[in-house]
Order: sequence, then structure tokens, then C-alpha cells
Amino acid sequence: MKKVVFTICLLVSMVVAYGGVTISFIGDQMLFDFGSSSDQYCFPKNTVTWKVQKNKLLFLQGQTVLFAFTANDIDSPTGTVREVGASLQNSAQGGILQESRGLLSGLSTVDKFATRTLTSTAGEYDIFGGSDSVFTFLSSAEQITLVSDSTQDAGGQQGAIAVLVFGLDSNWNEQSETVIMTGIAAATSANFYLRVHEAYVGQAGTIGTNYGKITIASKTSTKTQLVIEKGQGITHSSFYTIPASKTGYLSFLEANTWADSSAKVDVYVMTYTAANSRSWKFSKQTLSDNNVFALGFPTSRAIPAQTDLYIRATTTRANTVVNVRYGLLIETE
Repeated sequence: MKKVVFTICLLVSMVVAYGGVTISFIGDQMLFDFGSSSDQYCFPKNTVTWKVQKNKLLFLQGQTVLFAFTANDIDSPTGTVREVGASLQNSAQGGILQESRGLLSGLSTVDKFATRTLTSTAGEYDIFGGSDSVFTFLSSAEQITLVSDSTQDAGGQQGAIAVLVFGLDSNWNEQSETVIMTGIAAATSANFYLRVHEAYVGQAGTIGTNYGKITIASKTSTKTQLVIEKGQGITHSSFYTIPASKTGYLSFLEANTWADSSAKVDVYVMTYTAANSRSWKFSKQTLSDNNVFALGFPTSRAIPAQTDLYIRATTTRANTVVNVRYGLLIETE
């Protein structure tokens, strides 16, 4: 996609307007004009197709949705564009166009980063902050506890004072809250969580982040869910669960490895459904000799609500570091 600013438009053979958006054909180019010189997008017209899907008019380039208009936009020349995406995948960064521009309705993005040192050459490792090789999913919603290994992570001290927690309730709906830290004594959440997606330091003392390592675990089953490493301020976990009434689409996956000698690492994208306790490999890549890869998934299959997505790795050498990052587009049904 090439974003352009036109000061003079010549050879305009056709102009169509949808809800204040003007679509023009200028020579062999197709111009989408959203009303200002900074919001104009140009594509070779022979690469753009269109179709109607779920009461929306979609303009596509290959399998990538460029723009989507609702029936309201098409029927009313004074309507507003409810949903606009200038390519759901950014070719330069491998990420998704940010919905924060206010142009995407019913769509949001998730960007996950995680790292782990695989300490043994045997078995498989889920990439999260816990010490267990394989993550244990909660079978029912529980309160969670937050414990630091430092007394400085508490009110009036140098480290973390308040931590924001995000996850899902017993009905797989999104919820969040702020938990006040109490140092090496457990601070307990008010909410009950079936899944815990992320946590970060929202308020801190003089050092501006957490002083010690903060472990977030289920209160009853005492299973580690997340970890905020010392000074990191945020959790790094590859786990994300598609909330109720939403659908996920994997857009990209990046991974790199490091070892003090040659190592082969298999990196799997895993999915899990609690309804039948079934997990399977969604995608696999193999890295060798401190390798790196980046993949785009412009045609990713739909990942339904209540599906857990996470990264698992195996290695041929101990003490191999694996870093992973992936992005999701989340659509509200």
C-alpha cells in the first residue's frame, strides 16, 4: 500500500462516494479519499477487488482487506465510515494497523511478547514466566494472588505500588482490576479469573517500576499464571485466550533463539479448547544456530471464542533462550 497526497487530480474516469469517502480512478490508480490530504490511500486499480460479505462491502488486495463499509455507509451519503483498515497487516513492521486511529469498528489488536530459557534438551516448554515446563490451565475461575520477592513492592516503598491485571471471568468475558501490592505478603484480587492475560505496574515509587520479581498465581490451585520479572514492569507471556463473542485471526509470528553453541529449536503455535481438553499444533517453524524468523498470516483461519493460543518450543541444547512475538486481530461478533 502506498499512501499519497494529491494536489492535482487528472484523468479522473469515475468517482464514487460512500458515507463521505470518495473513491476515484486516476489513470491506472485507485484513490480512496477520506476527506483530508493526510488520509488518502492509493493502489494499482488492477490489484483491487471487491465483494459483499456479512452485509459489508469489502475492498481487497489479494486476501488482505483494505477497506470495509457497512450497509449504512452505502445507503446514506451523509453516513460515516464505520470500519476502515488500510491493510490489516503492515508490511514494514509485520504488525496490524492500529485501531487507535478510530477507524476500525468492532476490531481490536493484541500484541504478545514472551521469552524463556529452555534449561533442558528433553521435553517441551511453554513460553511463559513460570517454572513449570508446561502451563496448567485453570479449570474454574479463581481469585489470584500477587507476591513480590521484595518488600519494596508495596505502598510507600520504592517499587511497585499498584498492578493492573487483565483477564477473563468465568463466562470468558474480559475483565480487569487494579491490585495494591503488599510486598512479600500476598495481595489478592477482588475478581475471579478463568484466564489471566497480562499485568503491568500502574503505579510505582521512586524507581518507577517493580523492585523485585512479582509472581501472579491462582489462589486455590496455586498455579503460576504470569510473572513480572525484576525491573520489567510488565508480564511476558505467550498465552492469550479469545474472549466470549469474539473471533481471533493470527496475523504474524516472530521468533529468535540464542545458545552458546549450535542448537535446533522447534517453535509451535499451540491452540487449546477447554471444552474437550484438546490441544493441537497450529503452526511450526524450526530455527538453527541462533536463528530468527518472521511469518505473516494474511489468510489465517478463524480462531473461535474460548480458544487458548500459546507458543511451545523444544530444543536440542540446554540453556537456549527463545524469544517470541505474535499479533492477533480480534473481531467482535
